[in-house]
Amino acid sequence: PEFVFLVLQIAPEPVTIALLAPSRTETVAAFRALSLVSDITWSLPGSLGDASEVVLGQRIGARDYAGAKAFQRAATRIAVLVCLAVGALVAALAWPLAAICTLSPKLASLAAAPLAAHVGITLPLKGYSMTALSPIRGAGDTRFVMVMGILTTLVAVAGIATGIRLLHLGLWGVPFGWTAGWVVRATITTLRLNGGDWERRRLVPS
Repeated sequence: PEFVFLVLQIAPEPVTIALLAPSRTETVAAFRALSLVSDITWSLPGSLGDASEVVLGQRIGARDYAGAKAFQRAATRIAVLVCLAVGALVAALAWPLAAICTLSPKLASLAAAPLAAHVGITLPLKGYSMTALSPIRGAGDTRFVMVMGILTTLVAVAGIATGIRLLHLGLWGVPFGWTAGWVVRATITTLRLNGGDWERRRLVPS
């Protein structure tokens, strides 16, 4: 799964470009702006998830499961609120951000609305998913993390393909697909988290 996971980290962008290629070249260029801003904003939920994992790993290692649960709930709430605020800010600034990335008012106008929807919707989902995943990662279950990464990408690419080729959404197929991917990831992660098996996982001493 490690190899598949790493390959799928770079696969969505060329696949999306290939799907958009039959459209106008402007659409492909606008997608690059959307992709760049999305990649930059990923640093927020990613870092919040990593920070939560460190604290939760310490709590789990000390067998303080009650404290781990309390911290996870608080961390998830904060992550969602912060990502909502940043997502709303980026959505409001979608046109100037797209203009900076493309150096073209025409391309910025094409990319702005899909970019605003993409970041405004998926960033809170990412914030929730990454912090909800923290106890599972902190307990040492890296395989589940990789499987979720693979599944998210596969669902997202399938959603993008459906949006572009079947629903003829053009660039709007990108937020359509990634929203589907992160909704699936958030749902499965929540079920796994609430199952509580991360509390029963045996930690192997180093």
